[in-house]
Amino acid sequence: MRKLKLTIRTMYKFIRSNKAFTVLVAFIVGLVGLANNGLGIITSISDITKDNGDDLVLIEARLKPFLPTSTIPAERNEVFLQILVRNFNESNIILTSAEMNIINSLKAHIGRAGTFGRCTLSSEPNSNTPIIVKPGEAVWVTLSQGIALDGIAEWLNGRVLDDIHVLPPDSPITIAENYFVDNVNEFFEKNYGAGAAINAVLFTGIKRELITYSIDLSQGRDIFDKNGNLHHDWFIANWISSPTKPEILPPNCIYKD
Repeated sequence: MRKLKLTIRTMYKFIRSNKAFTVLVAFIVGLVGLANNGLGIITSISDITKDNGDDLVLIEARLKPFLPTSTIPAERNEVFLQILVRNFNESNIILTSAEMNIINSLKAHIGRAGTFGRCTLSSEPNSNTPIIVKPGEAVWVTLSQGIALDGIAEWLNGRVLDDIHVLPPDSPITIAENYFVDNVNEFFEKNYGAGAAINAVLFTGIKRELITYSIDLSQGRDIFDKNGNLHHDWFIANWISSPTKPEILPPNCIYKD
């Protein structure tokens, strides 16, 4: 035991005399600092890459007719979903693709039609131009998949719109007969189901899911509603108006209040 104590004391004196002790302490402190910096870097990367889908709020939704005057039933009954979303996060949110499906309905389903272009997102990220939503901004997004609402053309072309007027006449925004929104809801509930809804999924990056919006078909409102419901008055106004009229898209898809 006496020899062991002498050996330890000798090693300690050697370390102190050669300044190795200081080097060892510095090395340990460096490791601790590196670990802390590493944690900081990991935290920073996490902040950058985390998805902020909950801060991307659905403001408005609407159904855009495909070709209601077509003689082909598959075209007449198809519509496209357009949504207005606002970024309430402090960072940019980048939308790269989108998908959707119809739930709780046997008659409404994903159609064959497709649309592409600016402010439109398909299910393939490489086929889209990403849409950047800056903090506080709202953008319009069109989902490229069509929705087949079997029977909608037969109903709307059956003289039920004879007394419905588009407002303003030169721009299909709403209709003068606001009560007709209830008629659309009743038709949708009866024909597509009381719980029929569109599940719209938005992605960032390479198919990293941001958020899913569930939009009820038979709970539509008018254009003054800002709670993420379908604007059925806009839908009817655009059904009545010529579908060949080009849609005017805002720069960078940004919505101006």
